[in-house]
Amino acid sequence: MCGIAGIYNSKEKIKKRDIKKMMDAIKHRGPDGSGIFMANKLGLGHRLLKIQDVSDDSVQPYEYNNLVLAFNGEIYNFEELKEELEKRGYDFVTTGDTEVLIKMLDCYGLDEALKRIEGCYALAIYNKNTEELFLVRDRFGIKPLYYYKDDNRIVFCSEIKGILQCDGIPRKFNIDKVLETFNCRLWLDSETTLFESIFSIKPGCYLKINDNKVEEVQYYSLSFNYKYDNANSVVKDFGDAFEDSVKKKLISKVPVAAFLSGGLDSSIVCKLLKDYSKERLSTYTICYDFDNDLDKNHAEVIAKAEGFDNHNITITEDMYSIENIDMVTYGVEEVLIDKVYIPMYFNYKAAKKDGYTVVISGQGSDEAWLGYIFIWKIFTYLNEKYDKKIMVEDCYLDNMMFKDKLNKKYNKQVYDVMNSYLNKNLIIDNSDQMNSIGDLSLKTILHDLLIQEDKIAMMSSVESRVPFVDSHKIVEIAYQTPSKLKLFDGREKYIVRKYSEGKIDDSIVKREKYPFPEPPKIYNKKVTELCKKYWSEIINSKILSLVLDNKNFENIDNFTEQEQWWMLIYWRFEEVFKMEV
Repeated sequence: MCGIAGIYNSKEKIKKRDIKKMMDAIKHRGPDGSGIFMANKLGLGHRLLKIQDVSDDSVQPYEYNNLVLAFNGEIYNFEELKEELEKRGYDFVTTGDTEVLIKMLDCYGLDEALKRIEGCYALAIYNKNTEELFLVRDRFGIKPLYYYKDDNRIVFCSEIKGILQCDGIPRKFNIDKVLETFNCRLWLDSETTLFESIFSIKPGCYLKINDNKVEEVQYYSLSFNYKYDNANSVVKDFGDAFEDSVKKKLISKVPVAAFLSGGLDSSIVCKLLKDYSKERLSTYTICYDFDNDLDKNHAEVIAKAEGFDNHNITITEDMYSIENIDMVTYGVEEVLIDKVYIPMYFNYKAAKKDGYTVVISGQGSDEAWLGYIFIWKIFTYLNEKYDKKIMVEDCYLDNMMFKDKLNKKYNKQVYDVMNSYLNKNLIIDNSDQMNSIGDLSLKTILHDLLIQEDKIAMMSSVESRVPFVDSHKIVEIAYQTPSKLKLFDGREKYIVRKYSEGKIDDSIVKREKYPFPEPPKIYNKKVTELCKKYWSEIINSKILSLVLDNKNFENIDNFTEQEQWWMLIYWRFEEVFKMEV
């Protein structure tokens, strides 16, 4: 796991010191080394976190023939691909996946190589002969890659903070995105950011750049194509693909640990990791400072049964300080909609302190296998004939954050924002509407959760791995499975549950589904204390003063505890990134 940064400019000479500044901003992504490649139109930097090849042989940017590669991520089937290339006459001098990847590109070209690789990645590929640059993002957006474009240049980086190191980059709020967060919470569009002029390369896409001309190419997409008519066949194929994916997550030259929440997904991941590993598995569980912590209790059940070396990381209300909010905000480059961002940071920090550079989690199962159906309200707005107007008005606007507190001038804009959001992200298949919402969740909330996972892990120079997602074969099986099989027994995620039966404790397989827990409500008093202490600064925030009706600012009690958290996090985001409106 690493970080990439660069500038492509066909009109003006690129300064090496600008690339260096970008790389310094993302040093946490790769503290083990760095490299810079300079050409006529390109400055390309790479930060290295050693995982597969712990020597200096795979230092990037890596050059072979006419190609230059800077690569963030993992190619999990690189050993098979290496054998394939050797049969075609390629020789290798390194033991990692970087050399395999660039020789795959040399052998097959970009489009064919992307069909063959399995993993998570963000790539910058430069052709020295044609002076073309390709910026590539993996199939589901596990690894981040952002860009800014103006008349002269394209600036790109694994994290937004790297782009902001360059002169002339606007720090203006994207108001549409702000309104989208009010309505969608974590279910956010994957292309836009809170910065009006900074965009995310979409999952399964790459940008082809030549003389400042940018072409977007979608090289991977999913559509529902049902081939299964009984659950047993799905369970068999899912199990084969899932077990293969978990095995490949153990490929590493550095120590590997796992996160254990006590839920179904992380528990089955940890069980398989323990079965396939030669070492005792170390696991880390987020706990809260109260007695009835169900996640902690269930994590202890499986940890004891399987002999994990489990570590309980207790999160206290004092951890919700301005300093920690600012630190994590700067890390994830989003407003901290979910209070669990901070516990995740301390969980990764604890694993790193114990010497682990790779941590594996159960992220990604819920979206593909309908784990949210009894939790998220959006599923209740499905009927035989999908009506977008009803969806916008009743599902989104009626449940909007700061409902009735929005500045009236934005009433129409928020309606337009949500219409655009649904047009872009929700494709209704009336033959299986449940799967249609599952598709929406994979495009939106899963993308956002994966970005959080990556950036929070990288704050501690840790690589996160997600076996439910970074083998695309598993997700493709889900898209071949009708929702009636995913909800077969009246419970969510039937396929994953059925596969897990007999492998982990029955109490975990049958436990009630609920979202990854935020801190208990008793912790909200800490948030209210912070809001009261800084209320005058919060209500003078540029973004809050703009989008909210200021008449409510007279009394903090006009806002719910949840709204107070949102006001706090938007104020801190504005301060941390020095935003304008």
